[in-house]
Amino acid sequence: MRKVKESCPDFGDLIAYNDLCGRQIVLRGDNDLRTAIHETKGKLKIYTTVADLPDSKM
Repeated sequence: MRKVKESCPDFGDLIAYNDLCGRQIVLRGDNDLRTAIHETKGKLKIYTTVADLPDSKM
């Protein structure tokens, strides 16, 4: 995750993966990334996702 921040300092979205149950898990740091790699036995597919925006009043 540190490399992402170094390479793309303006990146404002989230990086996530889908766990074995199909839930989207947001990666918030290097430890989360290591855990994800371990859980997926090295076959990790990561995705960028837009952070939830606060509800706007219309």
